[in-house]
Amino acid sequence: EIVKPITPAELFSSLPLVQAIERGVYFELLYVPAIKDSTMRRYTISNAYNLLQICRGKNIVLSSGAEKPIQLRGPYDVANIGWLFGLSGSNGKAAVSTNTRAVLLHGEARKTACGVVYTVKKPQPPEEEEENDDDDDDDDDDDDDDDDDDD
Repeated sequence: EIVKPITPAELFSSLPLVQAIERGVYFELLYVPAIKDSTMRRYTISNAYNLLQICRGKNIVLSSGAEKPIQLRGPYDVANIGWLFGLSGSNGKAAVSTNTRAVLLHGEARKTACGVVYTVKKPQPPEEEEENDDDDDDDDDDDDDDDDDDD
Protein backbone atom coordinates (compact mmCIF):
# COMPACT_ATOMS: atom_id res chain seq x y z
CA GLU A 1 0.00 0.00 0.00
CA ILE A 2 1.37 3.38 -0.99
CA VAL A 3 0.07 6.35 0.94
CA LYS A 4 1.00 9.78 -0.31
CA PRO A 5 -0.38 13.07 0.94
CA ILE A 6 -1.61 15.27 -1.89
CA THR A 7 -0.42 18.84 -2.16
CA PRO A 8 -2.54 21.42 -4.01
CA ALA A 9 0.21 21.96 -6.62
CA GLU A 10 0.06 18.26 -7.55
CA LEU A 11 -3.70 18.40 -8.00
CA PHE A 12 -3.53 21.02 -10.73
CA SER A 13 -1.57 18.60 -12.89
CA SER A 14 -4.38 16.26 -13.86
CA LEU A 15 -2.62 14.34 -16.64
CA PRO A 16 -0.75 11.93 -14.29
CA LEU A 17 -3.98 11.29 -12.37
CA VAL A 18 -5.93 10.55 -15.54
CA GLN A 19 -3.17 8.21 -16.72
CA ALA A 20 -3.19 6.46 -13.34
CA ILE A 21 -6.96 5.96 -13.54
CA GLU A 22 -6.59 4.48 -17.04
CA ARG A 23 -4.02 2.02 -15.64
CA GLY A 24 -6.48 1.00 -12.92
CA VAL A 25 -4.90 2.77 -9.94
CA TYR A 26 -7.31 3.52 -7.10
CA PHE A 27 -7.07 6.52 -4.79
CA GLU A 28 -7.79 6.19 -1.08
CA LEU A 29 -9.50 9.00 0.78
CA LEU A 30 -9.39 8.88 4.57
CA TYR A 31 -12.38 10.31 6.42
CA VAL A 32 -11.00 10.35 9.99
CA PRO A 33 -9.03 13.60 9.52
CA ALA A 34 -12.35 15.25 8.65
CA ILE A 35 -13.82 14.01 11.93
CA LYS A 36 -10.91 14.77 14.27
CA ASP A 37 -10.17 18.44 13.74
CA SER A 38 -11.93 21.40 12.11
CA THR A 39 -8.76 22.59 10.36
CA MET A 40 -8.05 19.12 9.00
CA ARG A 41 -11.71 18.86 7.99
CA ARG A 42 -11.29 21.89 5.74
CA TYR A 43 -8.11 20.52 4.13
CA THR A 44 -9.52 17.02 3.74
CA ILE A 45 -12.73 18.17 2.09
CA SER A 46 -10.85 20.59 -0.16
CA ASN A 47 -8.29 17.99 -1.27
CA ALA A 48 -10.98 15.35 -1.78
CA TYR A 49 -13.12 17.74 -3.81
CA ASN A 50 -10.15 18.71 -6.01
CA LEU A 51 -9.23 15.07 -6.56
CA LEU A 52 -12.82 14.15 -7.40
CA GLN A 53 -13.04 16.97 -9.94
CA ILE A 54 -10.14 15.42 -11.84
CA CYS A 55 -11.05 11.74 -11.57
CA ARG A 56 -14.84 12.32 -11.71
CA GLY A 57 -15.55 9.95 -8.83
CA LYS A 58 -13.93 6.93 -10.48
CA ASN A 59 -11.37 4.70 -8.77
CA ILE A 60 -11.92 6.14 -5.31
CA VAL A 61 -11.82 4.11 -2.09
CA LEU A 62 -13.11 5.62 1.14
CA SER A 63 -11.50 4.28 4.29
CA SER A 64 -11.09 5.37 7.87
CA GLY A 65 -7.42 5.41 8.80
CA ALA A 66 -8.78 5.20 12.35
CA GLU A 67 -6.48 4.95 15.33
CA LYS A 68 -9.31 4.35 17.81
CA PRO A 69 -12.50 2.30 17.47
CA ILE A 70 -14.66 5.34 18.21
CA GLN A 71 -13.48 6.91 14.95
CA LEU A 72 -14.98 4.11 12.85
CA ARG A 73 -18.26 4.65 10.99
CA GLY A 74 -20.73 2.33 9.29
CA PRO A 75 -20.67 1.84 5.52
CA TYR A 76 -23.74 4.01 4.91
CA ASP A 77 -22.24 6.80 7.03
CA VAL A 78 -18.99 6.57 5.06
CA ALA A 79 -20.92 6.73 1.77
CA ASN A 80 -22.61 9.91 3.07
CA ILE A 81 -19.21 11.35 3.98
CA GLY A 82 -18.26 10.60 0.36
CA TRP A 83 -21.20 12.77 -0.70
CA LEU A 84 -19.73 15.53 1.48
CA PHE A 85 -16.43 15.08 -0.39
CA GLY A 86 -18.23 15.47 -3.72
CA LEU A 87 -19.12 11.90 -4.70
CA SER A 88 -22.55 11.08 -6.09
CA GLY A 89 -24.72 8.62 -4.17
CA SER A 90 -23.84 5.67 -6.40
CA ASN A 91 -20.12 6.55 -6.50
CA GLY A 92 -20.13 6.93 -2.71
CA LYS A 93 -21.56 3.44 -2.26
CA ALA A 94 -19.10 2.06 -4.82
CA ALA A 95 -16.19 3.72 -2.99
CA VAL A 96 -17.16 1.81 0.15
CA SER A 97 -18.06 -1.55 -1.40
CA THR A 98 -17.31 -2.33 -5.05
CA ASN A 99 -14.08 -0.37 -5.39
CA THR A 100 -12.77 -1.62 -2.06
CA ARG A 101 -13.47 -5.22 -3.08
CA ALA A 102 -11.72 -4.66 -6.42
CA VAL A 103 -8.61 -3.34 -4.66
CA LEU A 104 -8.53 -6.28 -2.23
CA LEU A 105 -9.01 -8.84 -5.01
CA HIS A 106 -6.28 -7.20 -7.08
CA GLY A 107 -3.91 -7.36 -4.12
CA GLU A 108 -4.78 -11.02 -3.59
CA ALA A 109 -4.31 -11.79 -7.29
CA ARG A 110 -0.80 -10.33 -7.16
CA LYS A 111 0.11 -13.15 -4.76
CA THR A 112 -0.94 -15.76 -7.31
CA ALA A 113 0.62 -17.09 -10.49
CA CYS A 114 -1.17 -15.10 -13.21
CA GLY A 115 -4.26 -14.94 -11.01
CA VAL A 116 -4.86 -18.68 -11.39
CA VAL A 117 -2.82 -20.66 -8.86
CA TYR A 118 -2.70 -19.75 -5.20
CA THR A 119 -0.31 -21.70 -3.03
CA VAL A 120 -0.59 -21.99 0.71
CA LYS A 121 1.99 -23.67 2.89
CA LYS A 122 0.36 -26.52 4.77
CA PRO A 123 1.21 -26.53 8.49
CA GLN A 124 2.93 -29.67 9.71
CA PRO A 125 1.21 -31.44 12.62
CA PRO A 126 3.20 -31.69 15.84
CA GLU A 127 5.06 -34.97 16.37
CA GLU A 128 3.31 -35.70 19.68
CA GLU A 129 -0.07 -35.99 18.03
CA GLU A 130 1.28 -38.44 15.46
CA GLU A 131 2.69 -40.70 18.18
CA ASN A 132 -0.60 -40.61 20.14
CA ASP A 133 -2.57 -41.41 16.99
CA ASP A 134 -0.36 -44.44 16.31
CA ASP A 135 -0.91 -45.74 19.86
CA ASP A 136 -4.67 -45.29 19.55
CA ASP A 137 -4.71 -47.21 16.27
CA ASP A 138 -2.91 -50.14 17.91
CA ASP A 139 -5.49 -50.24 20.72
CA ASP A 140 -8.31 -50.32 18.18
CA ASP A 141 -6.69 -53.25 16.39
CA ASP A 142 -6.43 -55.18 19.66
CA ASP A 143 -10.13 -54.61 20.33
CA ASP A 144 -10.99 -55.95 16.89
CA ASP A 145 -8.93 -59.08 17.57
CA ASP A 146 -10.85 -59.66 20.81
CA ASP A 147 -14.13 -59.48 18.93
CA ASP A 148 -12.91 -62.12 16.48
CA ASP A 149 -12.09 -64.51 19.36
CA ASP A 150 -15.67 -64.32 20.64
CA ASP A 151 -17.06 -65.58 17.33
